[in-house]
Amino acid sequence: SAVGCVLATYFGAMDRGYDTYMVREAIFSHNTDYTNMIRNITTALPLRFVELNLKVLSGDLKKLKEMSAETLRTDYGITTPDQLNIIGYKLMFKDRLAEAIIVMDANLRLFPDEPNCYDSLGDAYERNDQKDLALSHYEKACLKAKGKNDPYLQAYEKNYRRLKVSQK
Repeated sequence: SAVGCVLATYFGAMDRGYDTYMVREAIFSHNTDYTNMIRNITTALPLRFVELNLKVLSGDLKKLKEMSAETLRTDYGITTPDQLNIIGYKLMFKDRLAEAIIVMDANLRLFPDEPNCYDSLGDAYERNDQKDLALSHYEKACLKAKGKNDPYLQAYEKNYRRLKVSQK
């Protein structure tokens, strides 16, 4: 039962400190609305993406560095920048910063026009004490955001200004 057992197992594992992944194709309920609700609550991911996520988190980053943008799109179903950001930030929170940079860089290869990809890579560089690279990526996020009238422009500008001031 997606509504009972699946949710209880998912949140129980999270409460115990496990990395949890809900596979989108593995959730099913007698009611389509319930299925969709569970997918949304758990941020269910496509199976191919969970596979990539587990490979990356288990240290298989060399493959990610070598994968073309097309392979990431077709073989792993990467369709939005948020998908790789999930992996990158999980790595950052585990203090695996060099690996997070690889993931965020792959995301930027896939989505070179997305301001958030520059901002996220800037965040990874900043946490890794590579301030010049961070500043450059924050600046690019601002420029891209201005060109797209991005609603997060103020957040990108705040990151840029904060780091710029701290380097003086």
